[in-house]
Amino acid sequence: MLTKKDLRRLGLRTDQMRRQEVFHNGGWYNQESQKIGYGDLSDEDIKRLTRLLQEGEYLIVLHEYPSRWNFKENYAFLYGAEGDPESPGGPYLLTFAAAVVAPGKYHKEGEYKFDTTLAEILGLDKA
Repeated sequence: MLTKKDLRRLGLRTDQMRRQEVFHNGGWYNQESQKIGYGDLSDEDIKRLTRLLQEGEYLIVLHEYPSRWNFKENYAFLYGAEGDPESPGGPYLLTFAAAVVAPGKYHKEGEYKFDTTLAEILGLDKA
């Protein structure tokens, strides 16, 4: 499972800026729904991540607004409670995930839509 300490190994740093970003100020989460960083991600970053991530490591990316600016409103609307933006929970990530990067794979769905693959990664498919 990825932690904040892994960012350096992956060539990422929190609040990084890229000229030609694929994701602008996105939030980066691991499969335990813990926020491990945020910032721009370029196509080169994503390609590097697919090479450097190890088996069982996933980087789940949310767009800037659901991971940061609109978090409190979104969470309160969906769950009727105040959430923790540093660990919002699997259902929140499933609702707002924009992409998942894994060893050798990059999966981007239509904005805010995802299939059961992410549910499996987040452990939400268990009875």
